[in-house]
Amino acid sequence: MIAILDGIILKKKPPYIILDVHGIGYEIETLMCYFEYFPKIQNRISIYIYHVIKKDIPKLFGFTNLDDKYLFKELLKINGVGYKNALSILSNMKNSKNFIQSLINNDINSFIKIPGVGKKIAKRIFIETKNNLKNWNKYKENKKNIISKNLIDSNIFLKKKDAISALISLGYKETLVKKIIKKLEKKIYNLTTSEVIKIFLKNI
Repeated sequence: MIAILDGIILKKKPPYIILDVHGIGYEIETLMCYFEYFPKIQNRISIYIYHVIKKDIPKLFGFTNLDDKYLFKELLKINGVGYKNALSILSNMKNSKNFIQSLINNDINSFIKIPGVGKKIAKRIFIETKNNLKNWNKYKENKKNIISKNLIDSNIFLKKKDAISALISLGYKETLVKKIIKKLEKKIYNLTTSEVIKIFLKNI
């Protein structure tokens, strides 16, 4: 299944965009509110995809961020909410922050006034989605941890790379340098490159 696409916008016809990815054009249905800030045609964009197959026909829904994609999937779990309703709800809310804030504030009217929703579905959305706020908090925490881990890994990688290059230029063998730096990996996140080199010298 397709999870993300990165390509050139060939056409914008709300609520659809056509994205050229390595010569293949993908038609993606997305939120109407995105068209206010989508880049111009012939510009590159990355978009998160929710890929479904309906009556043997593949369909792509696109989101500029993972929060919107997550809420879209949660809305589809609610009886009476289809793809078009879910897109309309998220588009009218503008962003996930407004959506969650409406739940926290018990503002059911913000759902009722959305075209095509009505009181019955609005109440169902409000009750069932609010019951899933714990899942939302868990999702946000997991996302935060993943981002944090990626930043740490990136930081460690850069420091290792700089330290290895500096030590090799000082005449130390590459195999020895990499072996010792690898052992020090967990210690170097909060250190400068020069501090990493000093610790290396102590561990030869």
